[in-house]
Amino acid sequence: MKNWARLGLLMLIPMSTLILVNELSSPVSNQFKETMCTRYCHTIRCQHFIETKSQSSVVVKLTEAYASNIRWLMDNPIGLRYKEMNLLVYLILVPIMLFVLLWGVFRDY
Repeated sequence: MKNWARLGLLMLIPMSTLILVNELSSPVSNQFKETMCTRYCHTIRCQHFIETKSQSSVVVKLTEAYASNIRWLMDNPIGLRYKEMNLLVYLILVPIMLFVLLWGVFRDY
């Protein structure tokens, strides 16, 4: 039973982090703002990030990976809208994958 409690706590950490970030974030806006990132930065590309960090090759690769992730979520192979695909991947599939991986780690304890 102790292992199940540990497994449950490990699974709650990512979900509680997601909830905490969503609750503490500023209100949603699709307009570009000079002072902070908004949904405009998420959907188009973050000019704040590009202007300050464009020199590093690692940062450029991460930016490209992030942009391709957003494009894939928008143009997904099963034809869902972006919001639905984002919820499916990050709130259902990723936690299930984490559970399976953690199950493989803790099943021998």
